Amino acid sequence: MRKPERIRNICIAAHIDHGKCISPSARVCLWDGRFVEAEKLFNSYKSLGKIVKSSEDETVVDVSNLNIYVNSFSRDEGRIVRGKITHLWKLRKTEPLVEVEVENGRKIKTTPEHKYFVLDRKGNIAEKKAEELKEGDVLVLANYLDYAPLSLKEMKKEILDRLSRDYNFCVKLREDFAKGLWESIKRRRVVEVWKKIGSKIGYRGVIDSWKKGIFRLSDYLKLCSIFNLSDYEQIYDNIEYIWYRNLGKKGKSTKSSKKIFLPKTKEEFKEFFWLVGLLFGDGSKANLFSSDPEIHKKVKDVVEKVLKTNFILRKFRDRVPRMKMGGKTFLFILHRLFDYPLKSKARNLRINSFVQRLEREFLASFLRGCFDADGGVEK
Repeated sequence: MRKPERIRNICIAAHIDHGKCISPSARVCLWDGRFVEAEKLFNSYKSLGKIVKSSEDETVVDVSNLNIYVNSFSRDEGRIVRGKITHLWKLRKTEPLVEVEVENGRKIKTTPEHKYFVLDRKGNIAEKKAEELKEGDVLVLANYLDYAPLSLKEMKKEILDRLSRDYNFCVKLREDFAKGLWESIKRRRVVEVWKKIGSKIGYRGVIDSWKKGIFRLSDYLKLCSIFNLSDYEQIYDNIEYIWYRNLGKKGKSTKSSKKIFLPKTKEEFKEFFWLVGLLFGDGSKANLFSSDPEIHKKVKDVVEKVLKTNFILRKFRDRVPRMKMGGKTFLFILHRLFDYPLKSKARNLRINSFVQRLEREFLASFLRGCFDADGGVEK
């Protein structure tokens, strides 16, 4: 290690003298399905927990009340179980880390005293410090990591949270729900509500829009919070459709993109995730490329019946047919939900934390789409 004085390690869910310090970049598998780098995990929960010790070389945070769970190995049961994180440590170490590499090429860096589970000569599970490991030792590693996936209700909340980070998403609410929300706004005085949520839309503009049940998604969620609407499934299901519209100068909007209906039911989500998987493999922006007539038909059905938006199939003499769908609205939904690249897809594509947390049925649909795209990412 060239500059050991710069090394910062994270210690998770154990006393410091137990030797469970790992490198900042080591990924921790949380019980909700996310893989989070240790340093990012620490930074995410530092302000939420209680700092019980702080110095130049060490910060200890009590997170026992935050219900953070990880995959943990039970030596007594001989299997992976749910383990609770009670404390997070951030330390500055002056000694070099030990890098351990297993035969499949995976690596991890830990402090020398970090203990690993190994099989001894009798086949029993024993502990061995990183600095004591030698080539040929058999480490006890997990073949399978369990997780508690997002429920349908939690997934709808996650979708709203992710999309609302982009102020350019607009929604049209279902008529009855929109009327009730507008009446609540009027009772509280429109101008006061407008000021309270800090809308970027001008006052006259919001009056015209809100009367019609049209809101910026970010504003809509803030309004729900003001009026104590906490059922995110209801908040989600009362969105009739969504579209993308850039906010121009002085709070004036530019031309709207195509409207899209978000999936609502479990079956609709299966179809949606299949389409997303297909785009991961054979997509470019919001376009799909395939010469398979069955794929053309299936994509058309999903786009028109689930998303209820336009589908265009263009055939060429010397090129693979192209399917266009949803325009900028669909592209930015893909980008915000799945980190789908806006350009250079093959170089920047990755499986983000949203996909990692899907229910197995939805994840299976996503993978089916990937395999229907020949199981690979087209350049």
